[in-house]
Amino acid sequence: MNSDPFHPIGILSLTWWAGMAFFALYAIALARLSNAADQRRVKIERILGYSLATFYLGVHAHQIANGVWSTSVSLPGHICSISFILAIIYLTTGSTKVLLPLTFWGITGGAHALITPASPIGSHPLYLVEFYVQHVSIVLIPLYALRSGAWLVPARAWVSAFWGNQVILIPIFFLNRFAGANYHFLLSPPAVNNPLIIGPWPWYLVGIDALALGHYWLIQKWLGKKD
Repeated sequence: MNSDPFHPIGILSLTWWAGMAFFALYAIALARLSNAADQRRVKIERILGYSLATFYLGVHAHQIANGVWSTSVSLPGHICSISFILAIIYLTTGSTKVLLPLTFWGITGGAHALITPASPIGSHPLYLVEFYVQHVSIVLIPLYALRSGAWLVPARAWVSAFWGNQVILIPIFFLNRFAGANYHFLLSPPAVNNPLIIGPWPWYLVGIDALALGHYWLIQKWLGKKD
């Protein structure tokens, strides 16, 4: 087994084009669903949420069965993985409490992941599908929730999202120590060609924080109430 399962997805490759097509179809489906009658919309949300949860568990079961599940790459330690779980919670329960972090963390993390796509668990087709399902979901589902009128982004929500991000780094840091992992890229930068990730440890983390704060502010201006 490859000791480093990290698998970059080539821009303009067949996998990349398939992922972009999936993004477009997913966006169209959610846009149509946002205009559906409330009862039908909620029913489909539940079906989608439980389908995503089943798929997520199925991917982990496949990893376990094939001996590739690892505490260093398979736990939900990245902000994108946490956002995906929040998206599932929203769809299966209708709880709007998860939408504030999901909107800021999901849109920012998901968009950057799709710009520099890579599967952290290898090149198996199932894991490539899982990458796109997860990251497309965390970008589109908060936008869908806003379009459907489920909630409005409160004023200064971007500040709450930023500080929430900082707080969650504490358990992620200890998870990295326990699992020998690099969740949230706290120990080394991601192995992707992203010009916005600059410098050695720990300076690139300062850049990531500044980048996140700027993105959160832009999302607030785009989607939220004015400060």
